[in-house]
Amino acid sequence: MADPKQQKTAVVIPVYNRDWIINDALESVLAQTRCPDHLIVIDDGSCDDTVKTIEQWRDQHHPSFAMTIDVLAQNQGQNGARNRGVELACDCDLIAYLDSDDVWPATYLEEMIGQLEENPELIATARNYWQDSGDGLGRVDYDLSAISTDAPLQIFKRHTAAPSSTVVRRSAHQAIGGWDQQVFCVTDLDYFLRMSCTGPFGWNSGEPIEIRWMTGHGDNDPSLVHESSRVRRPAGAILRMEILEKFIFDLGGRNLIPEPIWKERLATGWFRVGRKLVRKKRKEEAKWCYLRVSELRPFDIRCRWHRWIRCFRVAPRRPAKTD
Repeated sequence: MADPKQQKTAVVIPVYNRDWIINDALESVLAQTRCPDHLIVIDDGSCDDTVKTIEQWRDQHHPSFAMTIDVLAQNQGQNGARNRGVELACDCDLIAYLDSDDVWPATYLEEMIGQLEENPELIATARNYWQDSGDGLGRVDYDLSAISTDAPLQIFKRHTAAPSSTVVRRSAHQAIGGWDQQVFCVTDLDYFLRMSCTGPFGWNSGEPIEIRWMTGHGDNDPSLVHESSRVRRPAGAILRMEILEKFIFDLGGRNLIPEPIWKERLATGWFRVGRKLVRKKRKEEAKWCYLRVSELRPFDIRCRWHRWIRCFRVAPRRPAKTD
């Protein structure tokens, strides 16, 4: 008789123009000490040989688990591809996301699934991850250990979970309406911040996952350009702040995060956006950011200096999500 605690698991891999690296992700799934019940690869309308590469891999390895290759007629972005993958995993309880440029240690699924099976109150479990900084400074580690004690605070103030280092319950994904296809950057922040409002996260102490974050889901250049540079540019930084503000003012974040913490986080973030916009000579938008900081932190002398010296005699205008 099957163990009633055993959860069926689907691995969802969104991919677009990654024929040069997708096999690494597929091999890491095949090497798991606990295989998934279903591997779902969503090709987001690739125009290279990605689909052919995946089919060749399947025909060569004949995996013991079910494998679905779904090709979208039009590019929907990685969020649309992930949503489609979860939709196809209708008979599974757990969803393990794996980006097409990432790989897992061999025991990843065994450890993550086991934790969720033993703790049915958890809606997701995450583990630490690391990445190359992309600017020559070497490895950057992201510690998520606090996510098990206060997930909203951890994600809002410190670091969000990463898709490739997190396993979620399908019911939790459905409860928040899935990935927001209007969010083009910092998608993991938006998704996991919304999910943290619905239940507790677990933290898994296993081997940290390398998040490669190469030039994004929509680029077939194997030059390993760092995708996180998008977040550092104005458009990504503005979107991050809009997601954080939406969480606080529209999604009940004010009831989950102490007021001094969320005010400081938002003020610091908008100040940094203002400085980026000044460097881009977008002074009207920068002044809007500095005025927003003054609302959150009225006695910030540094912000006042920037507002009057750098943005003198310009009318404030809300920043547009462009670079």
